[in-house]
Amino acid sequence: MAHYSVKVCKERLALYMDAEAVVLTGQSYTIGGRSLTRANLADIRKGVDYWADKLAEAEKAEATGRNGIFMRRAIPHG
Repeated sequence: MAHYSVKVCKERLALYMDAEAVVLTGQSYTIGGRSLTRANLADIRKGVDYWADKLAEAEKAEATGRNGIFMRRAIPHG
């Protein structure tokens, strides 16, 4: 069941992939005595995996015509 649209999943996955590329060019650096440490690469890779899985779910839901929202109605008899 997909909770996110294909578009949202692709956008988030792209952001995580961009973040991974930035971290791979340098985890931390110092300029003028001040240092900056970027996000943890392991956390970014978890995010990549998460959004890749969500994208696969969303694409499957889109292909099968299911949007993940199911409604049922019950009528009590009494």
